[in-house]
Amino acid sequence: MKTLAAGTLFAACLAGPLVGATALAAPATQQSQSDLQKEIDRLRQENEQWKTMVDELKTEIAKLKAALADQAKQAQGGAPAAPAPAAPTVPPVPPADVVPADPSIGPGGLLSMLQAEYLSAFDSAPQSPANGGESVAFNNHLRKLESWCTRANRRYIRTFTWVGRIDPATARADNNGASMDLLFQNGTRQFRVPVTLSTTQASRIRQGDRWYFGDVDVTAVVRPRVRVDPNRSNPGAFEVPPMVGPYLTYAFDYEVRSIEPAPEPKDTAPKGDQK
Repeated sequence: MKTLAAGTLFAACLAGPLVGATALAAPATQQSQSDLQKEIDRLRQENEQWKTMVDELKTEIAKLKAALADQAKQAQGGAPAAPAPAAPTVPPVPPADVVPADPSIGPGGLLSMLQAEYLSAFDSAPQSPANGGESVAFNNHLRKLESWCTRANRRYIRTFTWVGRIDPATARADNNGASMDLLFQNGTRQFRVPVTLSTTQASRIRQGDRWYFGDVDVTAVVRPRVRVDPNRSNPGAFEVPPMVGPYLTYAFDYEVRSIEPAPEPKDTAPKGDQK
């Protein structure tokens, strides 16, 4: 629970406008390292509040079960049943822009998972020497980050099926296949992923000159590329590329295996009597 909530909330605070999965941009104006550390501390405190609330709910549920069992015993003995305690309070619904730490939902879910693991592994990040930090401590921290990146990049090489859309302005095709940008929306963040397809793969979303521009199921091998960047201590104004944490940038390689129109959502509304 701790790592999930911390990761999703950290993802929400880092959410920004349109980003590319592999593109790089010039560093934007950066906030101070101390401001970023304050934000991380705030997220940790918020995570502890969520954990406390869940523990309280578990206690209330246990009391409710005990009361119901007592009622059953009293009913069997003919004694009047005691009134049941009030139902436990429903926890608040997380904001819509918080992306769950679930890699199966898209690139934003994978980013949230990595952010959650980063927050579990590192309590703080030292200042860089350029900002007045001590060089030995900073270099030791970067070495730890390098080892962490190597493990994370290996662990999350997986095949996922993500739901996205084709950017019509980028769709191109010839006798050798097709190319396009795929758009994946997770929370308030949109990931743009350039891909190339074989003629066989493209045949499921293109007939003649006609393209399918609705939701598509894209199955692909995803290889994370979390990297250490000693010059990126905080997201900056645009956060391109996205950040896992201080001095850690996020990107991934994407190898499409298949793409096809996503199934239409089932109509679950009740239907009237048919004559």
